[in-house]
Amino acid sequence: NPPPLGGGARGGVVGQRADAGFKVCGNVSGPLPLTPSPKGRGDVVVQPVPSFLRSLKRIEDTSIATKPVDAAGAARFFRPGTRLRTAKREAMAETAGPLLEDDAGTRFASAGPEARIACFVPSITELLVDLGLKDRLVARTRFCIHPAEAVARIPAIGGTKKVNLRKLEALAPTHAVLNIDENTVEMAEAMRGFVPNVVVTHPLVPEDNLRLYALMGGLFGKADEASALARRFEAARAALPPAGPAAHRDVLYFIWKDPWMTVSRDTYISAMLGLIGWRTTHHDPDVRYPTVDLTPETVAATDLFLFPTEPYEFTRAEVDAFLRDHDCPPEKALMVDGEYCSWYGSRAIAGLRYLGELAERVRRRG
Repeated sequence: NPPPLGGGARGGVVGQRADAGFKVCGNVSGPLPLTPSPKGRGDVVVQPVPSFLRSLKRIEDTSIATKPVDAAGAARFFRPGTRLRTAKREAMAETAGPLLEDDAGTRFASAGPEARIACFVPSITELLVDLGLKDRLVARTRFCIHPAEAVARIPAIGGTKKVNLRKLEALAPTHAVLNIDENTVEMAEAMRGFVPNVVVTHPLVPEDNLRLYALMGGLFGKADEASALARRFEAARAALPPAGPAAHRDVLYFIWKDPWMTVSRDTYISAMLGLIGWRTTHHDPDVRYPTVDLTPETVAATDLFLFPTEPYEFTRAEVDAFLRDHDCPPEKALMVDGEYCSWYGSRAIAGLRYLGELAERVRRRG
């Protein structure tokens, strides 16, 4: 499996901008270029939103075997005049108050207490539970594992790339929460046939958590709880140790082995590490998850090699083998919690505290 692009599942939607839409690689047909915007009451026109496309410009497949797909395949999502023929959505538009906008540019009215939520993003499932919405969650993926006691009662109907649509439809969700990096455009297209509201998310930097909290809280009547989370996030960020010259480290954060792969600087993981002064190396402006050639020069120039628990769960034995194979000093290797580095949502608050403690530990070590 290729690595995730954030949020907790293994694998991701990938693609890059082409002349006529998107050129896509891998086993999916592109990121979620679903950018509905109201045109008249109850109508939604699908069209590209420039800022959204810019944010996706360098998303790329990290799968070893790629299968290029013609951009015309993705262009169908940009057909002007595409109408979402959903009576429930039109009825909602009739009584809409202030609208909330997701990361695909779609605007939504706040839902009432009858909302039935299907979430296909592990970290956002956890966020929804922490906002007090566990009783409104009717479906999740098998990767939605936190908090364990709460999610145990929520039906798991597949993974982040493929779900049982028949089971999902029977659960009658009013909202499906997706993510550009986690889910596929096919999932979004299929769900739009029977889910009135498909909400698309795409946090790229830690600060995007604040907007994510506000979106989920605003949509589902938990604005006060979302504000409380935002205050906790801000406090955790403010408590981070200074990221000055003394804290600077050049780090290589592995997300895969065979081949060795890392993260470029335009990723959520890299931005999280940057908050404590750790700069990810091997940045490639055209590849978000590049492969790494582990030369002696690379080993010498890198201050820390980070081995996370996901998407590839590195073991102590594998780290020891890396040290032997590459003649690397043991003090350069650090096993880290991948969830705290890559999950957004409410876990990002604990992630900030974790990274602060990690930075302090490394600083004391010298």
